[in-house]
Amino acid sequence: MELTFLGCSDAQGVPRMACECAVCRGASLDNHNRRSRSSVWLTADGHHALIDVSPDIRSQYLIYRNGVVPDVVFLTHAHNDHMGGLGDFGDYCFWNALNVLVVAAPEVMELVQDRYPYLKRRRGIEFVSATDYQLGAWHVTFHRTNHGYNGFSYAIVLQKPGQRWCYAVDAFDVPLPDLQPLMGADVLVMAATHWDESAAVRSHRSVYDVQEALALRHTLQPKRFVLTHLAHSIDWEAHTPLLPPGVELAYDGLRLTSQDIEGGYREHSDS
Repeated sequence: MELTFLGCSDAQGVPRMACECAVCRGASLDNHNRRSRSSVWLTADGHHALIDVSPDIRSQYLIYRNGVVPDVVFLTHAHNDHMGGLGDFGDYCFWNALNVLVVAAPEVMELVQDRYPYLKRRRGIEFVSATDYQLGAWHVTFHRTNHGYNGFSYAIVLQKPGQRWCYAVDAFDVPLPDLQPLMGADVLVMAATHWDESAAVRSHRSVYDVQEALALRHTLQPKRFVLTHLAHSIDWEAHTPLLPPGVELAYDGLRLTSQDIEGGYREHSDS
């Protein structure tokens, strides 16, 4: 397995438009603070998959994956920062005579197709409603999670004998039973938009902050824990040294591989 972060920002990107904060002013490719909207690329046993199609997909693709065609696209939910690039991606598939599947849970797919009705009739892209999919030897499953004020999202779990990778963006106040599929993962990628939002009105929030994610880590016990969906309140250089071992902040272009994961797979109990 290889996972590449094409983008790791929150909905507004970093730098934000018209923002004069220190992180936005200083964001550059040299300091990992320049972030495009969240998408990741998977390569698994010779198969390629894209998770989410951000509004920045064109530039992300040209930088990291130009010429490589995904077999399938998985969508976590139907918010603009996670699927706003489908128009560009659909054009890419059409003009290059491709045949790419877009897979999402039924309630997500209904929203996506309402947003892009013309893509349903366009060659090169096919929409599939499903909560499980087979990507080579990897079994891919979708698990509904609470997204706080913004509704719901789906965590995506990729598993085969000996390995389990989880991608759980845009989640908040998820009940413990709904976290079970994420427990004991070899790699867990989770959204943590701000460093500390304890002063914010909880009912208005939709994504965990870093402090909450670190507390969840004690329950979930991943071998490698990567935080993504990072806003301009996160300064990669300043905050990285404050994280405990085994936890890291994503950056555009970060690549994770199975060889990076030490030790064996840990089974977990549903109790």
